[in-house]
Amino acid sequence: MTSACATTAELIQLIDGELTENRATTVRAHLEDCGVCRREEGALRALVEDVSRPIEPLPGAVERLMGRLDEAPRAPHRARWRGMGAAFAVAAVAALAVGLRTRTRADLPGTLMARGAPAAPSLEHDVGVTVYRGTTHLEVVRQGDEVAADSAYSIGYRNLGPGDSAFAAVFARDARGDVHWVAPMWLDPHADPASEPLAHAERETRATGAVVLDRPAPGEMHLFVFVTERPVRVSEVEGAGGALDAQGLRRRWPGAAVEEITVHVGTGTGR
Repeated sequence: MTSACATTAELIQLIDGELTENRATTVRAHLEDCGVCRREEGALRALVEDVSRPIEPLPGAVERLMGRLDEAPRAPHRARWRGMGAAFAVAAVAALAVGLRTRTRADLPGTLMARGAPAAPSLEHDVGVTVYRGTTHLEVVRQGDEVAADSAYSIGYRNLGPGDSAFAAVFARDARGDVHWVAPMWLDPHADPASEPLAHAERETRATGAVVLDRPAPGEMHLFVFVTERPVRVSEVEGAGGALDAQGLRRRWPGAAVEEITVHVGTGTGR
């Protein structure tokens, strides 16, 4: 089952590296299955690469352009650009910005000033955790998937931050409300394991081992990917109080990156 098609804005963000790691992983997986989105992504990438080549404006071109913009009538607020029209508008602005950056301070003294700064490190931007099902043949778990009660689950991750800057917990809440842990693996009921430390990894790294959930109830099941800056123990999560859901996790651990994946557990057997 493929995920929903990505929007044009998401494809542009993917090309620019501005999507979160989790969403970027989902969109890349969708592009493998969807020829329409793949062709649009290719066209956008070619357009962005074309307009991002450095250009040298003619003498006075910037001043004339800015004057025309000041004199142009304002467009109605309800006007909208759609599809490739919006993409071209974004790309055109990017081209103008690139052209301006090629000018030196000596060319336009006192008229341009560098703005912006490198993006601050964040769990949402730097860390991506993917949940897989299966053993010999791994499949990414996606929204709306039909899964078997005896499916095995494992995780892979990327961490662009320093080692031990992020810790991952992955668990499921089945239709009965029972909680099942994927990471950390909770095999000893007397233990209280902490979330998995994620080493620095620029390419996806597979965590060792896979786990089969203990008789999850048939019906809707919610998988939670929960990434924090410090380790969190199983007892802390299950004892947090209130509904064990994405909003509750964010309230209890501000700054955590939380993703919720809803699947449907069937009665058949897995691979």
